[in-house]
Amino acid sequence: MGAASRPNAVAALVSAVAVGRLRELDAGGEGEAAADDDDEPDDTDEQAFHETHRTLCRPHPPLVFGAAVADAGRMIRIGSIVWGVRDFAPALDFWTSALDYRPVREPDADWAILAPVAGRGPQLALKLVGSETNPSPRHHLDLYAADQDAEVERLIELGATRVEWEYEEGADYIVLADPDGNRFCVVDAGEAAAPPE
Repeated sequence: MGAASRPNAVAALVSAVAVGRLRELDAGGEGEAAADDDDEPDDTDEQAFHETHRTLCRPHPPLVFGAAVADAGRMIRIGSIVWGVRDFAPALDFWTSALDYRPVREPDADWAILAPVAGRGPQLALKLVGSETNPSPRHHLDLYAADQDAEVERLIELGATRVEWEYEEGADYIVLADPDGNRFCVVDAGEAAAPPE
């Protein structure tokens, strides 16, 4: 498989594993997913999310897989992760410094696409939004850190704040919020924090 098709294969395999594991978790064990008879969120949603988060998003070293996606003829990948912010300029300053990213092109007043200065890695797009920050978001970023404590302190100096959180025993993540109040995690990832080759 060529290098260009490897990210697609990785994305497809990770998605397949995640969906299968989520079905097992929904069913309370192995096997097919249990029927969902209550679509309303309850008080356990946030903790359940983090249980699933720890199971599926545990740091792992970069992997290389076979050509399943290329063979299937799929031509799709995640281009950017879009991050909604209410105060655009401080968000742009924070995320470019936090991640060592740069704008791909001159930012608009309400939109910017950021990419790693080093040239490899996922893009982060900032979008000006009018809605308030959700204190219990459905999505968030996991930032993998080789030195978690040092990175947390650096991010706080850049404008992040600690989020009051009930951590389970052995938690490998620390919850922070960016200057706009959007929550993200700094994960103690060790060698998995190394950038992709």
